[in-house]
Amino acid sequence: MGQKMKNDNFLENNLYIEIADLSKDEEYIRLPVYNSEYYDKYENSNEVIVPLTAYYYNALKLCIVPYSNFNIQPLDEFIDLINNLWFLCDGNNVENINSPIRIYSNKLRNIIRDSKKTSKGIYLENLESFNFSDFVEYFSKKIENWYKESKNKKIIDNFKEDKGSCVAIAIPLWRTLMDKDNCYLSLSGSKKDYKGSKLSIKINEWIEESYTRINDLLEYIFSFRFTECHLTDETRRYTYISSQIDLKKRDLRGNVLVRPMKFIKDYERYTKRYGTPFDPFTILSRNYSCCEKKILNYMNFVNKDYSKLKNKQKVVNILTSYEFRIQKKPCRMCRPALIGCYNIRYYHDVKPFMYCPSKKKQIVMGLPNTREPLILK
Repeated sequence: MGQKMKNDNFLENNLYIEIADLSKDEEYIRLPVYNSEYYDKYENSNEVIVPLTAYYYNALKLCIVPYSNFNIQPLDEFIDLINNLWFLCDGNNVENINSPIRIYSNKLRNIIRDSKKTSKGIYLENLESFNFSDFVEYFSKKIENWYKESKNKKIIDNFKEDKGSCVAIAIPLWRTLMDKDNCYLSLSGSKKDYKGSKLSIKINEWIEESYTRINDLLEYIFSFRFTECHLTDETRRYTYISSQIDLKKRDLRGNVLVRPMKFIKDYERYTKRYGTPFDPFTILSRNYSCCEKKILNYMNFVNKDYSKLKNKQKVVNILTSYEFRIQKKPCRMCRPALIGCYNIRYYHDVKPFMYCPSKKKQIVMGLPNTREPLILK
């Protein structure tokens, strides 16, 4: 039986996926699935539909302390399967899906809780024993048949292409500074993650629940909770607005602003230009949704050091003392915000995936004079 959540009254007669709570010994987390009555699909907005399981397990990956030749592919494959089942789950298969998910997510939990915790994260051990081939084999054909339907294919393709399940944490390089006031957590998203004061829009309850559950995991590993970084009125963008055509083509030029722009100023400007029926998030969502920019806002730091980097000057600022761990490679709209940070880790979407820090799988890792790829041409 899953743990009672504050939202459980919504789930009693509804559809959910139940995964092991990695921060607890025995409890489970119930998350509403795509086909559930109470999950907001954002059909009339630009927000990509993201499995709530993706946020949770991607956050786990950021907590893993990397070491040479560490193969994380089994975990990646497991996450991919769970995310597909999050979309596939409906009234006809909910228990058939949840029964094996409880078993295998609990196996993963046992590995996590048997692994060594440090101030920099968790040394994930014995992942080789995480064999779920029969789990994959059982559901692969069902997922394949479901995927053949055009409407379902579009949903999954949009999720995978948009890569909207990004999670990021920022932690100090020095152990003595590791505490709740100096460590940050953010999930990607704009309208669904808005927590400012000037608009009537409210953060989606399931995104807020995802922050809570991820912070439970962070507290288990690091012994304290991280500062949760949402989109607020003061969040800045550091590049010119990318058009919808550029976004669809993945052609982000990332031309840098001299003065970073506040979200609320943009929102008011587009409201005034197009009138009340127009939703400014149509234009602004992708330009403010990235985790990195939201974290900088909660650091009370506005990065204006791009010109120094462009002029080949060594940049030292508050970010120099931090390590950023990001699920996705920082896009061209985010890189100017990270100038001065020389410890940035991110995951590649290349399989098989070997997370080996000695190879080029980070950007400007410990190389203060490195200009690429943070410099934009």
